[in-house]
Amino acid sequence: MNRWSQQHFFWERAPFFRLLLALVLGILCYEWWQIGLVATRHWISLGLLLVSSVTGFLWIKKSLFIGKLFQTIALFISMSCLGYLAAGMADIKNQTNWYGHHLKEATGSLIRIIDVPDEKERTWKLNVTIEGLIINNKIVPTAGNAFVYIYKQDSLPPPKLGDVLMLSARWQPITNMGNPYEFDYRKFCERKNIYYQQFISSKEYLLVEKGALHQLSASAKAHQWGMEAIAHYVKDASALGLLQAMLLGDEINFSAEDRQLYVDTGIIHIVAISGGHIAFLMLLITSALFWIKKVKHQWIKLAIALPMVIFYVMVAGAPPSAVRAAVVFSLLAIGVIIGKSHTALNTLLAATFFILLVQPMWLFAVGFQLSVVAVLSLIIFYKRILNWYQPPNKILKFIWSSIAASLAAEILIAPLVVYYFHLLPAMFLVANVVAVMLMGVVMSLGISIMAFSAIPFLASLLASIVTGIVTVFQWILYHISLMNPEFLKYLHLTWVELLLCYFIIASLIVFLIYHSLRSLQLGLIATCILLLSFNIKQWKANNLHQFIVYNVSKQTHAEYLNGGYFTNLSKGIDTVTTSQLQYATKENHVVNRALQEQTKRTGQEIFFIRNKTILFLKEVVTDSVTTLPPIDYLVIHYPLPKFDATVLQQKITFRQLIITGKQRRKNVEAWKDSCEKKQIPAHFTMIDGAYIAHLP
Repeated sequence: MNRWSQQHFFWERAPFFRLLLALVLGILCYEWWQIGLVATRHWISLGLLLVSSVTGFLWIKKSLFIGKLFQTIALFISMSCLGYLAAGMADIKNQTNWYGHHLKEATGSLIRIIDVPDEKERTWKLNVTIEGLIINNKIVPTAGNAFVYIYKQDSLPPPKLGDVLMLSARWQPITNMGNPYEFDYRKFCERKNIYYQQFISSKEYLLVEKGALHQLSASAKAHQWGMEAIAHYVKDASALGLLQAMLLGDEINFSAEDRQLYVDTGIIHIVAISGGHIAFLMLLITSALFWIKKVKHQWIKLAIALPMVIFYVMVAGAPPSAVRAAVVFSLLAIGVIIGKSHTALNTLLAATFFILLVQPMWLFAVGFQLSVVAVLSLIIFYKRILNWYQPPNKILKFIWSSIAASLAAEILIAPLVVYYFHLLPAMFLVANVVAVMLMGVVMSLGISIMAFSAIPFLASLLASIVTGIVTVFQWILYHISLMNPEFLKYLHLTWVELLLCYFIIASLIVFLIYHSLRSLQLGLIATCILLLSFNIKQWKANNLHQFIVYNVSKQTHAEYLNGGYFTNLSKGIDTVTTSQLQYATKENHVVNRALQEQTKRTGQEIFFIRNKTILFLKEVVTDSVTTLPPIDYLVIHYPLPKFDATVLQQKITFRQLIITGKQRRKNVEAWKDSCEKKQIPAHFTMIDGAYIAHLP
């Protein structure tokens, strides 16, 4: 018997592993190298059919080693082509009716609001679909989503969900702020097929048609009803945000501060609808069907629960984590109903395969990645950890099972959490045990509020109870977060270091299960490489001397980073909010290990750093100013009514001009063109992003 016919490899017990691996490779290939599928989809389909045919032909020759090898290669290529094609077909740019293809000739837009308006500090954010463009006085039907921001004026209410508006076609591409290592918001939106945005006042749109509830789908109606029922009775902002996010998958009222608290304590997973929520819903449904007692009739419970679970996920907006959990449950339920055996690992891989086949860009969604990896970690480690201790009673058994599940899930999700959020919650075990008990109680009360919304007294009583529970819970979370060591809040992994972490974990798993010394050796080598990478990063941080002017909306913020410290050079110039500072600077601070602030005199305008002169100009330079020395970096941070770099250069000798974002964008674009023509070194943060200079 040859080695191909023996069960040596885990993927032979989980055949979807190879299919999923090839599909993921195809999706990644599309991300790296895109071609116009509008013109070539037929050729790709033909190639996919050809490779699939070859796979089927080779499948017959199972007894030959070479046949088996070619069969595997052909299958891998086939699934990779399928992944590439799925990613291309999901990209709306490859559709001929995408509005982005017709913007140049369009004079107006017809849009429909497809989500509840989201209130921002100065605007209302609308998620819209562009149903048509006005071209040559005719409405041309189009497809595709975009964002519209309406400036708040005179406390006017925003348009509502379902409303149809007419506005201009002045769509702008979504761009990033251009700060170092910042979250790639542009790419994030593109993966959701959103490429453009528009900023308008309340007078720059026309209401064409009011949205009506009957125009919404059944799931959308149920979602809207649930949101309104909870909001009617739950008045506390924190309790309302948590309930709507936990039950209905809508974080519109879940504040950034509350979200960060859940992230810091490692229990953000209870907010996103996932496997725990689906399992709890299953428990409620099966409990209601208690009268079905015969073992041979248990499949009836699953057959009844399956459509209810799917409808619940649709009501919750079908977030990636919820869809993954629902698909896994569906595969398990179908297997039980038809009497087919399954393995948990293969079921997870199959669910991931089919989800990515339909939604390939979810591969890059953080929630989807965390959800899949957490379940994978539970499958691998949960039972092994659970067997470490045998509790003597049910209470300890429940607590220990919660601890075991938290430990098991954390093993594989910890590197991802560090990679995306730069922190590692040291008290996640305590927080998770409390969160597990909270989730069941809060979900039960939330469902009860909706169920008894027609009985005001009872619904109000339940709302008061859930508000008290959430208040106590968040008080506990706050004090747990204070116990997390400060250095665990500023961790950083590159994507190479992330892969090394998972390679080390995999090597240890193989060593512990199969006692493979080769695996242990490879794990130790990878650990040495990882530690070397950490030391190189720290050495670079210790020798860093960086002057940076960030791109902060309508504000000025400049810093000097050196040897693990940062100095705020613009303190006293502008009032930059904490959230603005965090968004602009945190990633750069974490990557460069600049975690402590050095103080400087507030309001200082000129700095001498490492033989370089930095001047912050706060007013127009008059002809009487003649005593200024040559300036290396001249930062203008006041609104300019007009600008001529040549005249400025005659008054102040500078090597680099930096103009921050307190200007009108149209003016800045004209000034930039003028400076380029005159070969004057000018940097405009509003257009060019942050200015970074490494000082010798």
